[in-house]
Amino acid sequence: MNREIIRLGPQHRDAAVATLAAAFQDDPAIAYMMPEPASRPRRLTRLYRWMFAEHLESGIVLGTPGAEVVTLWRPPGAVHLHEPIWHPGALRFVPIFGLHIPRAIRLDDAIRAHLPPDEA
Repeated sequence: MNREIIRLGPQHRDAAVATLAAAFQDDPAIAYMMPEPASRPRRLTRLYRWMFAEHLESGIVLGTPGAEVVTLWRPPGAVHLHEPIWHPGALRFVPIFGLHIPRAIRLDDAIRAHLPPDEA
């Protein structure tokens, strides 16, 4: 593996999404929102495709050239730029969380409760 860290772009999307989905497969928060292990890889792929695209637009994606290592960053002042799960554009989350949207909303609300008021 090349350990050089570069800025990843659209051409790295598939490899980066696969890395992120594998890395978070057993994450406790993810497992809470997506409790069915059999569907979790498919749902994580959808989630990280969205997050990757969002960070290309509003942040930065860094990683190794082969995307074996990936990290998503926001610039100062946008660290907690956070799109709530339930809003008029929430339909994109239905294929990600399925029937478990209420769980995802509860976890999202808990996370938002810890953000500074001007960043929530």
